[in-house]
Amino acid sequence: MYKKNSTTFLDGLRGIAAFQVLVGHLRALTWEGYQVGFLQHPELYSTLDKLMMYFFSLFRYGHQMVIFFFILSGFVIHLKYANSLKEGKRNFDYKEYLLKRVKRIYPVWIFVMLLALVIDNIGILLELPIYGNLPKYPLVDAMVYYDHSWQVFIGNLFFLQTLWVKIWGTTVPVWSLVLEWWFYMLYPLLWFAIRKSILLATSIVIVLYVLVTWLPPGFLGLLEPLRNVFLTFPMWWLGVLLADAYVERLKITLLIFAPFSLLLPMAVLPNSLWLKVGLTINLDFLQADLTWALGFMGLIALLFIMQSKGLSLKLLEKLQPLGDISYSLYIVHYPIAVFIGGLVLLLGNGIYPTHSWYLLISTLVILPICYLVHLFVEKPFIKRK
Repeated sequence: MYKKNSTTFLDGLRGIAAFQVLVGHLRALTWEGYQVGFLQHPELYSTLDKLMMYFFSLFRYGHQMVIFFFILSGFVIHLKYANSLKEGKRNFDYKEYLLKRVKRIYPVWIFVMLLALVIDNIGILLELPIYGNLPKYPLVDAMVYYDHSWQVFIGNLFFLQTLWVKIWGTTVPVWSLVLEWWFYMLYPLLWFAIRKSILLATSIVIVLYVLVTWLPPGFLGLLEPLRNVFLTFPMWWLGVLLADAYVERLKITLLIFAPFSLLLPMAVLPNSLWLKVGLTINLDFLQADLTWALGFMGLIALLFIMQSKGLSLKLLEKLQPLGDISYSLYIVHYPIAVFIGGLVLLLGNGIYPTHSWYLLISTLVILPICYLVHLFVEKPFIKRK
């Protein structure tokens, strides 16, 4: 089933996911919000303001898009090796693998650490309200924190943030990059099992997940912070399974995976709507990350099947340029968004606006910046040998 360039549409999906995260964060950082804003005084909203509010509410699934990144990452990382294994090539070049991961991740990450240091300190010097305490906007207050100590810098350099040290500056989205990095480190450790049988490797992942789930807090000692890595690794591994099925190494067709895509609309739509059509079971569990991961796995499988049946996915393929900058977009935007959010609060005397024009303008400002970072920081290192 594997065909050259037939995965191009995944770049478009990756771009959509990164854009969803960007707008979702700007929605929180440049607008007063739904609960503490609109519901308190809907009469202050013009018809256009309401239309913009409802439109941008479509971008509230930023966290779920990170789950999609995990699935896609597992798929892309394993795809090359799945093809090699199918052709009987069982060697794994650990040095090449690690160097590729370093070149892919570190240039932009180091740039962002320096960018956050500069932007955060400028914002603090200007006394922008967002860098202080915002009791009126508890969500924003929880999203903006910073630490520029040298210990935190060193820890972040080796992806120990959220595990053993705090996050460096306003680089909050790096929490998922930390997990990605440790997923990358776990994959080679499972290579012996992978080349024997993907089912054997999957069994090991499941056993690790179950063990970590049932072990009491503190049982892992110094490795306790890695608990969350093992708990989220199965989501990344779903992408690995998908890649094996895609190249037909795993004797399970993509048709087995596709029905899981039905979990996505079930997770998005409110329980009240399902109750109206007679579905009375408790659907709260569908908000769990693993459920979203299964849904995204099913969606990708479904798109592959539709593609193999002759359906054109050119609309998604045309979004490849957005997908190309998705990493830079995801990791660069947040310190800039926080700074802009501080300017918005300053202009409003500590009050966020009812309109969403700042959100729209900020998007148009940040996208070109992230493109330049991709062009001059990310891209040169990807091509360099």
